[in-house]
Amino acid sequence: MNSTFLSFLALGAMISVSLLGTVLLPADLRMKLLTEVGLFSTGFNLLGAVVLGSFIERERRHAARESRLSNEAKTDPLTGLLNRRSFQERYERQTQGRNRTGSALLVVDLDHFKSVNDANGHDVGDIVLQSVGRLLTETVRQSDVVARIGGEEFVVFLPNTELGNARLLAERIRQNVQRAGVEVEGRQIRITTSVGGHWHHGIVDLAVALKRADIALYRAKEGGRNRVEFSPAA
Repeated sequence: MNSTFLSFLALGAMISVSLLGTVLLPADLRMKLLTEVGLFSTGFNLLGAVVLGSFIERERRHAARESRLSNEAKTDPLTGLLNRRSFQERYERQTQGRNRTGSALLVVDLDHFKSVNDANGHDVGDIVLQSVGRLLTETVRQSDVVARIGGEEFVVFLPNTELGNARLLAERIRQNVQRAGVEVEGRQIRITTSVGGHWHHGIVDLAVALKRADIALYRAKEGGRNRVEFSPAA
């Protein structure tokens, strides 16, 4: 008998607790009531509780499964971060509100990640991506949105932030990645990242913001990698 089934039996017993009120009745009436009705009523309540509880448990499991599938559809399976589609939904939703200070979009790309995979294997590469995903989440503000949009590329949306603060956060990300590294099986794997950013006022389509951030990222790569570049404000 598992704990769930015992819980259902307890529920049935609680339903039947009203029968305890019969103790207040006169003895002859109490005996008659318990003999003719009590056992049947208790058994019926216990059976009903088990049937109802089983139905509730089935629905709970179904809801949990639906919730899990919904979360899996919204997140990157490797890092647990938002995927590209969910990031776009969050970006569009958060850019609709009033924003007097501006917003920034950062594209974070790991440097020479192919070499990491080639030298250490894809399993280690996956650990690196997971570690960077956690580091990004720990570095940004609670209001910021982090996603993995493909391969070794991450994106961070900074709503309600000034250009200077966006630059500072992008530099903090670069420094944290460089300092942290990843330890795998006693080996320390050093990684760096290049960051391209775009800061803007008002509502800017995500595709446009990504394109401008990508241009800045390209400059960072061309400039020697492990650096931060921003595109001109719009």
